[in-house]
Amino acid sequence: MLAALTLATGCGSSGSSTTGPSDISVETGSLSKAEFIKQADAACEANRKQFDLEYAAFIKTKLRKGADEQAIQAELVDTIIIPSYGKDVEEISALGAPSGDEQQVTSFLMSLQKRLNELHEKPSELSNEMFDAPAKLATAYGLDGCVKSLIG
Repeated sequence: MLAALTLATGCGSSGSSTTGPSDISVETGSLSKAEFIKQADAACEANRKQFDLEYAAFIKTKLRKGADEQAIQAELVDTIIIPSYGKDVEEISALGAPSGDEQQVTSFLMSLQKRLNELHEKPSELSNEMFDAPAKLATAYGLDGCVKSLIG
């Protein structure tokens, strides 16, 4: 199970442990598409570095304590994964989408938030494929840095 956790984790750093709204609306921003992608990817990549540090410390601590795997998984989801990806949703939303691209950006963020909400309800669904749908939407838009963070 811990090997699956290693493969199933992704981008972000700790923030709020609550899940976000299922309805996300991204406002039009002033950035060009190229600048938006650059800033969104930079946020995902920076958050991924922080996430990796937090994840490594979490696993090291939990393995030493010998907690059961289901408890470790549920805690990982609630204390690291959801806050990490939630921070990405917040930061990318705050950038404001390039004019005309609001729907594409919103679709990506809503797909990501939907998975977070599902994981909050059922942490046992943590898997290697859990972020495939948002990764496909990020790929279609050109958010390569975020895709790398989503799929590890």
